[in-house]
Amino acid sequence: MLITALNHQPDMANALLVLGDVYRGEARWDSACYYLHQAIEYGDIQKQHSAYRHLSSIEIQKHNYPQATTYLRQAQLLADSIKEITRTEAITKINSLYNYQHIQKENYTFLLDNEKKSTFLWILGCISVVIMGVAISVYSVSYTHLRAHETGRNL
Repeated sequence: MLITALNHQPDMANALLVLGDVYRGEARWDSACYYLHQAIEYGDIQKQHSAYRHLSSIEIQKHNYPQATTYLRQAQLLADSIKEITRTEAITKINSLYNYQHIQKENYTFLLDNEKKSTFLWILGCISVVIMGVAISVYSVSYTHLRAHETGRNL
């Protein structure tokens, strides 16, 4: 019945590991081994590692040293795998952080470039307006002066 519940809730592997450890503490080897093997079957790598360590402890208490050695080797292989996974995750995290910082730096550089271009365009626009104002003033003065000159000739 517990295994049926486990099929519906895979995170219950921890409960199997705890049950195995409790039975191990009470020297109920068969029950402990059953639940520890179930934890190995349904648990993640950390649960499997713990279960193998508990199984080796049981075999040592039963004076079955060859089987205890087998379980300890399996636990050590899993410990090595856990270290490798952790190391790989740490490297991936460092690379992600570096990439994020690199992208942030590029974005900041683009933002500064855009601000410089925007400022340049604003200044260019202001200069253009001033030049157009001067040109219109010159044209207006010239036109007025020309008109006044023509009016003076006609009189």
